[in-house]
Amino acid sequence: MGRGRPLGRPVFGAGVSGSGHEISPHPHEVLDQELDRLTETGGLPASSRPGADFVLWAAIHGLATLLIDGLARVDDSPGAVAREAERVVRVVLDGLTREAVPDEGRPAVRSLHTEQRADE
Repeated sequence: MGRGRPLGRPVFGAGVSGSGHEISPHPHEVLDQELDRLTETGGLPASSRPGADFVLWAAIHGLATLLIDGLARVDDSPGAVAREAERVVRVVLDGLTREAVPDEGRPAVRSLHTEQRADE
């Protein structure tokens, strides 16, 4: 395959918005629920939970973007991409469990999805 325009974005509908393209449940909601479950079971300190969804989302999105755009490649062995995604998630969660709350607090991070959910 040549080094032309990445095909991943058109194939995966990047930039698609508007009615008729909603995903249910929204992936951010699934991530929120799993992080809440981890916090409730002691796998993630409660002090690290605020904003953890955006930290993890950024890492997962970064890996996906690199792969889709062809800027990174994972070997062709079965499950290689899933194993690398699992590694990214584990490293981020490990970092979150060791994180100290900064004296100045954390910035409030929002997305279009969380803002729409707050308006409901």
